[in-house]
Order: sequence, then structure tokens, then C-alpha cells
Amino acid sequence: MPENSILASAQINPITINFTAPENGSFIKNNRLLINADIKSDKEISKIEVYLNDRLIDSKDQKLGNDYSYSFQTANLQFNTQNLLKMIVFDSLNVSGEKEIILYK
Repeated sequence: MPENSILASAQINPITINFTAPENGSFIKNNRLLINADIKSDKEISKIEVYLNDRLIDSKDQKLGNDYSYSFQTANLQFNTQNLLKMIVFDSLNVSGEKEIILYK
């Protein structure tokens, strides 16, 4: 398949990620972080990776449907003054979408 076909597929089948908690720019309380996100894709979601400051903190590698409500609570993680939370989602065609937010301690 030509490379342009993959790009066209990514544009036709977008993956959207909406963090419902925490909000971008919010503060981490009691060294715990509850992460909730609504994920939508035209193709079946096959993998989710969540990173805090470039360190993988959660991963789901299974068929999750086209709409998925992600939830994960962290405990005992080290937080910096400013933290980058990133989610990468892959669909069944291995097309990915990602979203990043900044959190403060």
C-alpha cells in the first residue's frame, strides 16, 4: 500500500481523545491522579498507552470497540512541579492519535 494511502486512511478515520479528568492545567492532589478520557474512532480501538513525563504508566492492548471510556487511578507516583500526561491510541489499522495535557503538583 502506498504511503499516501495510509495518510488518507488516517484523515478519514480520525481518533479523538477527550480527557474528562483531569483538566489541562489542573493540580494533582494528594499524589493521586484519576485519569478519565472518552475515546472515539471510526475503526476499532486496539491499543491505549498512557505516559506521565515520558514514562509508561498504563497500557491496554485489546479490542475495545469504537467508543471507549478510559479510567485509571494512579498511586505512589513521583510528580514534578510540572507534568506531561500523554495518551496515545491506536486503531485496528495501526493509525494512532494522541493528546497531551499539562498538570501541576
